[in-house]
Amino acid sequence: MLAALLLACAPHVPYLPPWVPLLLIVIGFWRWLANRQGWPMAPRWLRIVVTAAATVAVLGTYRTLNGIEAGTTFLVLMAGMKLLESRSSRDLTVVVFIAYFLLFAALLRDQSITRLPLLLFSVALTTAALMRVHAGGRGYSTAALLRRTSALMLQALPLALLLFLLFPRLPGPLWGIAANDMGRAGLDDDMTPGDVSELSLSGEPAFRVRFDGDVPPPELRYWRGPVLQEFDGRSWSRSRGQASNSASKNARLSPAPAMPLKAMTGSTAMGARASESRAG
Repeated sequence: MLAALLLACAPHVPYLPPWVPLLLIVIGFWRWLANRQGWPMAPRWLRIVVTAAATVAVLGTYRTLNGIEAGTTFLVLMAGMKLLESRSSRDLTVVVFIAYFLLFAALLRDQSITRLPLLLFSVALTTAALMRVHAGGRGYSTAALLRRTSALMLQALPLALLLFLLFPRLPGPLWGIAANDMGRAGLDDDMTPGDVSELSLSGEPAFRVRFDGDVPPPELRYWRGPVLQEFDGRSWSRSRGQASNSASKNARLSPAPAMPLKAMTGSTAMGARASESRAG
């Protein structure tokens, strides 16, 4: 059970705050010792204090409990909290299904083929843990559990292929979870400090320029970004008059895509974004 849960959490470790996997390892080690030494479960007051502290820590880190980042962190912590009170097969079943949800959440982060072997092995180990929980007094060996798990997964393979081929592709993300788009450097009409945790330097053109006369030398080809003057207590934005004037200028200056003489990429536009924030 502990191995299945830790393996289900492994794909999320690079995205978690360092204290989360450390706390999970401490709880898992305590639970392992408790099973071997016959220790009683953690008292109710301790579970309440640890759960409340973990919830406050997640809120303090992400400012929310919603979304992929905060949601998976909170789910990992709740799996650890459940280990502190798991006594019956029902409690252990809940831990197993949390492990399944963590494996599904790993696909929300990354669906590359390189992760498939790890996820398949994690599913097999988690299924074996579920069968171990409900084996009762039959006492299956580890090899027998793995054989039965492999048989179940092979039986489910035709249904999985059928769903993959026939299930309709939804146009948006599941359950309304916003896609984890990384912020890109470039020009924008507003800026909110703190909302962008990571920046990706995009190679796509930010704008194109066509000169009526001779092309100026490189040291004179400098475009100043828009000045952000309005502040509402959280975000900086351009004034309405400035935005309308800029829109009309952009409409007049935008050349046809087939006639660009110079393209400014997103990495170059980062300097414009920096000057825009300083001016604001």
